[in-house]
Amino acid sequence: MSETRDQILKEAEQQLIEGGYSALNFGDIAETLDVTRQTIYHHFGDKHDLAEAALDHYRREDMRVLNEHARRYAENFPALFRTVLRGLWSDLAEHDFRGFCACVEVGTQADACPSDLREDADAHQRETLTLYAELIRNSQEAGTIRSDLGAERLAREALALQMGIGEMARIIETERQADPPARDLAEQWLARIEGPNASSGSSETDA
Repeated sequence: MSETRDQILKEAEQQLIEGGYSALNFGDIAETLDVTRQTIYHHFGDKHDLAEAALDHYRREDMRVLNEHARRYAENFPALFRTVLRGLWSDLAEHDFRGFCACVEVGTQADACPSDLREDADAHQRETLTLYAELIRNSQEAGTIRSDLGAERLAREALALQMGIGEMARIIETERQADPPARDLAEQWLARIEGPNASSGSSETDA
């Protein structure tokens, strides 16, 4: 991948995170990178091609990071989830609370976004759910998550909390304080589902 192509891809990814497919704009990218529109078209045939490439790059990078967390916290989903939430908050701050997930932005633009890109975004959420459910089952066996709760349901609840916290902080300015109520809700949820061995790995989350 050439350096120019890589820069275009990264800028497109930022636009997807902060506004979805409708925000993707060749003119803005050209101005930001000080290149011509023709340069962008040389690397990406049209808006759809650029969005597809940027979304694919985002998905692969997001899953790479999540899989790194999964290897570290293979049997301690509460620790992994707290780490994910800290990363979410960091992403929000990096984008000045205009967005946090390219797949969320693309997947919710039913009228403005091509269906195949929305399907790719939905596939990423399903992939995350599958990984969460697997980690929760491992954590139940290790005693860091209660064993009497369904893993698939907990995975859906975790992802819903994660997305909800991101949306609240993006939309409601008061949620951007140091101790937002949304994150308190996540801690209440974790306290409800944690198993008897959860405290044994809690110090890892503060490392």
